[in-house]
Amino acid sequence: VFGVGGPVATGDASGVVRLWSPRLRDLPVASLHLDGEITELAWSPWGDRLAIGTITGDVVVATVDAGDVL
Repeated sequence: VFGVGGPVATGDASGVVRLWSPRLRDLPVASLHLDGEITELAWSPWGDRLAIGTITGDVVVATVDAGDVL
């Protein structure tokens, strides 16, 4: 999932969300570990928050400072 001019977010079956910088393609610039498979990712319209849904029904909203991850 792409942010607005910012990082790319990915989530996986092990519950890890990773943020990737378009400039640093080989290594994630940040990660977050949650309980349960990541099933949904959605950026806010301003690109400063990432909503994360898991298979267990949990929803987490993470604040992302693009200056810190780009």
